[in-house]
Amino acid sequence: MLATLVRVGLRAELLIDHLNFWADVLGESADLTFTTFTPSAVTERIADTVRPAVRAPLREDADRTKSATYYTGTALGVGMRGAELGDGGFTSWTADLLGDAKERCLTSCISTERLTAVSADPPE
Repeated sequence: MLATLVRVGLRAELLIDHLNFWADVLGESADLTFTTFTPSAVTERIADTVRPAVRAPLREDADRTKSATYYTGTALGVGMRGAELGDGGFTSWTADLLGDAKERCLTSCISTERLTAVSADPPE
């Protein structure tokens, strides 16, 4: 039980780190979302731990299906001024490489070309 709680806590910390990074980069224009493809304890941590710690509004995108088979459990959306810039989520890469199902990897990225284009447009 303790190991499960530690792993869930680590996933929440990883989400906070990634989301706050994008909140800092994108500033007040940040549009951050999350999608839970597979309900888990992480879903509960989003409400009570992640959302209060993130420095930008974080909304659920319950209709998202993109990358549902690529990301495991929870995915992120990163946008700005209504434009999608990138995404992220938990993957099984490190667990597969190391042969350890307890390993967790959270990735996120944006298109710098899209960021440049959106940033050049005046805010509405």
